[in-house]
Amino acid sequence: TGGKLSGMRFLMLGASYRSDVADTRYSPPEYLYRFLRREGAEVVVHDPYVRFWEELALPVEEDLDGLLPDGGDPKAAFDAVVISTAHGMYRDHAGLYRHIASKPLMFVFDLVGIIPDQTIHRTENRRIRVLGRGDI
Repeated sequence: TGGKLSGMRFLMLGASYRSDVADTRYSPPEYLYRFLRREGAEVVVHDPYVRFWEELALPVEEDLDGLLPDGGDPKAAFDAVVISTAHGMYRDHAGLYRHIASKPLMFVFDLVGIIPDQTIHRTENRRIRVLGRGDI
């Protein structure tokens, strides 16, 4: 199905309704996932606590490092990263921030405000948007 986001690849970080838990019932990321799919986007979901998203009957990726290739394969590249749950793993994942810094045209949407200020300011030509913070 074609939509406004047809052909775009999104990496969605977090399926659970709150940080560091595996519960996906009534999870806000579910609405975002359904919207992105309805608009034609390919969405890969990672969550360190969820292996299978029951409400969507969807397997969830476990290996974040494997989803963030250094350098290489353009087919593996994402057009956007959406941080949708504030898991501690995402706060402290150096590989995630290296990946963001290496992709100057990739959009990053931090929906939970966990990207550190120094990362946002250091990545001046990246397209990083943090929702819910008025200080940046």
